[in-house]
Amino acid sequence: PATRPVKTTIVESRSVIRKDFSGIVEAVEYVKLAFRVSGQIINLPVIEGEKVKKGQLIAAIDPRDIALQYAATKSAYETASAQVERNKRLLSRQAISVQEYEISLSNYQKSEYELSTNNMRDTKLTAPFDGSIEKRLVENYQRVNSGEGIVQLVNTQNLRIKFTIPDVYLYLLRAKDPRFLVEFDTFKGHVFKAKLEEYLDISTEGTGIPVSITIDDSSFDRDTSSFG
Repeated sequence: PATRPVKTTIVESRSVIRKDFSGIVEAVEYVKLAFRVSGQIINLPVIEGEKVKKGQLIAAIDPRDIALQYAATKSAYETASAQVERNKRLLSRQAISVQEYEISLSNYQKSEYELSTNNMRDTKLTAPFDGSIEKRLVENYQRVNSGEGIVQLVNTQNLRIKFTIPDVYLYLLRAKDPRFLVEFDTFKGHVFKAKLEEYLDISTEGTGIPVSITIDDSSFDRDTSSFG
């Protein structure tokens, strides 16, 4: 029998709509670490680019002056605490007046002792999360003030991607469980899942809808040699 030509076409699901957008990458966790007390740095073991773990020592300042204050307030606190307990027993036997007992309570200044205890703890600066030292802002043996930046710490594993979409595609964001895939220019051929973080429900001056998503893929690991 004779062969009859037919017209063919590729059928795509109308329920799946794919759109590509370019965006910029930033770290979700990013912080400039600083001491809460002033002093001279005596230990700064980290260098720029170094990976650190949560709780790892970043820097330490000379604790000697603060230690003297801590010892003095601790001694005063312990003496006042013992006096309060003693006067409490005397008051129960009516050996002293209520006024004398209240005077001993006023000398019981726990807040100063707690403050000096916190100051002693604050002579060491530790990493609040796993990350990398992006920049070292001071040098070892330098004197720093309270609140002065010591290092910039960034979590390169927890990334946010920001991009803008035209207003006409707002319905895609409002869809139930929208899916996002991310491909990095420096890591072509590898696609990672991401989840919607937030978006602005209205365009600002007609420039488009700002959207931010975060990487949500167990295969994403910048510590591996395959990810530059």
